[in-house]
Amino acid sequence: MPERGFTLLEIMLVIFLIGLASAGVVQTFATDSESPAKKAAQDFLTRFAQFKDRAVIEGKTLGVLIDAPGYQFMQRRQGQWLPVSSTRLSAQVTVPKQVQMLLQPGSDIWQKEYALELQRRRLTLHDIELELQKEAKKKTPQIRFSPFEPATPFTLRFYSAAQNACWAVKLAHDGALSLNQCDERMP
Repeated sequence: MPERGFTLLEIMLVIFLIGLASAGVVQTFATDSESPAKKAAQDFLTRFAQFKDRAVIEGKTLGVLIDAPGYQFMQRRQGQWLPVSSTRLSAQVTVPKQVQMLLQPGSDIWQKEYALELQRRRLTLHDIELELQKEAKKKTPQIRFSPFEPATPFTLRFYSAAQNACWAVKLAHDGALSLNQCDERMP
């Protein structure tokens, strides 16, 4: 009487073929449909949340320097801002070329106070340009976070003109972080 059933080799071959076919199907489903702006915003949100936690744990004032190619995490040491070292946060993060970032203070109160201060000082356009050049040379972070002070709210917008997409990372007064799609498009 002939034996019924499959050999181990036949079963392994069928399992291999099923795995190969399913890998091909999964790759067709895993198309990259997310906009680069959303990916960049999610990456910033994740890194900033870790960064904020680190500031609280270590009791240090930390900051984020935002420049044209991307952003970098910094910390205040010996009276000056230096890049964060010895962590995954230490690298300069470069956003994709098709993504542009726009940082806005998140509080209208802050903007009004700043405008009043400018009016009091009566700065000329030349004076403002000189101040901006000094700040750029200092490499002072625009976003600062200290565990001993209330959070300074901000909105960092990530625009992708090619896909007409905008995503915003917001830090509220209470320190809550959020990621939302922007209502308006790139200015």
